[in-house]
Amino acid sequence: MVHTLILLAQLQTLVVLERPETAAHDIQRLCPMASPQDHARLVKLEHQLADSASAKQPPVGVWGSLGCARALLALNASLDHDGNIRKPIDAAEANDAMDLLLKALAARPTDTVAAGLLAALSQQATAEPTGTKAMLLDDLATALHRAVRSGVTSPAVLRACTRLQISVGDIATARDCSNRALQLGQDSTWHMLRLAQVSAADRDDAGATTLFERAALAAHDSSAMNELLFPFFSEANWARWLAVPDSGRSAWLRDSLFPNKIYQSATYASRLARQLAGSRIGGGRSLAWWCTPEFPLDCALPGPTGEAIIRTAARFSQLWDAVTGEPIALIAFGVRIGDLATGKDKAGRFADVEVSIHTWDEGAHRWGDTTVRRQLRFPAAASPTVFAIGRVVIPTSRGVTSWAIHVSQSEIRRGRAADDRHAPVGSGPVQLSDLLIRFVPPDSARKQGGPEVLAPLGHVRRTTPALLFFQLWSEIARPRLKLVAVLRRVSDGVVENVPTTQDTWDAASKLGLNEFSRTLSISSLLPGSYRLQLLVMDEVSGTMVRRETTLLVD
Repeated sequence: MVHTLILLAQLQTLVVLERPETAAHDIQRLCPMASPQDHARLVKLEHQLADSASAKQPPVGVWGSLGCARALLALNASLDHDGNIRKPIDAAEANDAMDLLLKALAARPTDTVAAGLLAALSQQATAEPTGTKAMLLDDLATALHRAVRSGVTSPAVLRACTRLQISVGDIATARDCSNRALQLGQDSTWHMLRLAQVSAADRDDAGATTLFERAALAAHDSSAMNELLFPFFSEANWARWLAVPDSGRSAWLRDSLFPNKIYQSATYASRLARQLAGSRIGGGRSLAWWCTPEFPLDCALPGPTGEAIIRTAARFSQLWDAVTGEPIALIAFGVRIGDLATGKDKAGRFADVEVSIHTWDEGAHRWGDTTVRRQLRFPAAASPTVFAIGRVVIPTSRGVTSWAIHVSQSEIRRGRAADDRHAPVGSGPVQLSDLLIRFVPPDSARKQGGPEVLAPLGHVRRTTPALLFFQLWSEIARPRLKLVAVLRRVSDGVVENVPTTQDTWDAASKLGLNEFSRTLSISSLLPGSYRLQLLVMDEVSGTMVRRETTLLVD
């Protein structure tokens, strides 16, 4: 019974999220008429199509084409100069495109392009619409369900149909959208989770539990497993999950995902239920647990009664062992001293922590798990708001795309940080490690060749010399390399287009592993967050690789 209550507490609060880059990919795929980065071309095309649409007898399909142009313009405004997503698509610009696409779908409900674009542009729909937004969501929900009933079978459209119907409160139609997808064998885990959520809202406890477990049984690939289980990442034994046959997964889910101790303690059950109350599926992390890698204060949510959340920040850096050449990962983590249970001796204060690290290699479809113990030491007078730093080095693969770190002192004192969008090193002829920031401590800055210290979370002071360190692996010697390091200020979460600083230099690399270091010009920077981007180009072959990281400047 307690198992069911825990499950329902989670299901009733699930919020559907989809990544902005998924929408961008769908828009570009469905609208190949022009590049989203070519703003001048898009404006000219939009004017031409608008003129055609205003004619007495508009050409067939003009509303869909004009909607495509507007969608590309909306996407253009959300891209940086390299074509990467820097912010979600603006709602007002998306609405302009959706109004035109609704006209296209009204004229031809089987228009798969218009339906797919509406599915992509409606991803920012909220679960509690009001006013004019509620009217738009109702129009979108009606139009996409009509498209589905007319024969549109795109997985993205079927997901949007379910999501929008839930948003407007039409649960019966949401079930119809999901059932159509299940009959086609599409996104089974995704849809059964939404049906479980609906059953929980209807207080159908048995139905919700059954659907949740059916969703687990259907999770056979990485995206489905992330969709279902990422909020429980540290509790789940992923290696065992991959090895468990279908017949044993239901029992595994109860025994491993919800440990037996949950059944024995209503206090623990209520604590877990409250932690899960902020869970969001589809976004890759549970907000009640996960901290953003660079900004740990973002996760300082109130803990349940008896629970102490250790605010945790971490960075996962992929490198090569300089001696063996094997790929390794350096995980630097910081935990807020005031959140720790500490001891004291003559040398100062200390805290013993258990550190569990989990990685996922998307290309190899392989999980990695490492658990170590660390004793963190800090001065007795250290402020409780300061973060004590620890480091762990583990063997890893070059294809890691997701990682998580779980720092704990007990079952009721723990914290996490994670990133499920880590760029893998790859396997090309030139490979670039993650970027590390080092600095020269004040007491050694005056000495020639003074020791460099790792800035594990990318946090530096303008008054302290800072250095960029990275490794480059090459399958041949490259005598003419051009390297460019660019710093762009991050304002309100948006990376500015105009570089704050740019440094260009020449270098050469030998066959195999190479290490580079470069002084960063930060003394004139304003305090704040910056995106550090490094581009390495072979001027002979034209081969390019790039990497980026966040720099926090005081």
